[in-house]
Amino acid sequence: MAINRYYSATAQDTALTAFATSSTTAIVVGATTGFPTSYPYVLALDYGASAEELVSVTGAAGLTLSVSRAFNGTANVAHNVGAVVRHVIVAQDMTEMQAHIAATGAVHGITGSAATFLANPTSANLQAAVLDETGSGSLVFGTAPTLSGTVVVSGDINLTATNAQGSLTDQLTLILMGAL
Repeated sequence: MAINRYYSATAQDTALTAFATSSTTAIVVGATTGFPTSYPYVLALDYGASAEELVSVTGAAGLTLSVSRAFNGTANVAHNVGAVVRHVIVAQDMTEMQAHIAATGAVHGITGSAATFLANPTSANLQAAVLDETGSGSLVFGTAPTLSGTVVVSGDINLTATNAQGSLTDQLTLILMGAL
């Protein structure tokens, strides 16, 4: 599961003000102007150099940033005072976004029969999504959903509709004939 990362369009480059060993998990920078205030977010240490390393910032206390090292497949290496530090978007961000776009189910917290219907929109899966998960047949919705606009249907349509006055078959027939 992807973890939400945070971004800023106004983050300004800064520099390390203390040496960072290859295992340091707290780096000290000269400024955090425009950096995200929620965590995690990604920084490149030694930006643009052969020693560039991506780190995930997990917290901050003033100018000291808590980081997870060697993010997104980079190697954890030592970084000297003055190393350029830049807030960046990384390949993992784009990969996770594309995977989310391509997903046909289990996104946005949707699970169970609703996710099944979204992944495979058959009438049986729609019926299961509309009925509650206990199988008692109660509607998940306060009222049954209404389709509006253009509805494309392939296959047979079986309608059963009643109200307190009895069958609505004649009314449905007129509605359907008028739409043909």
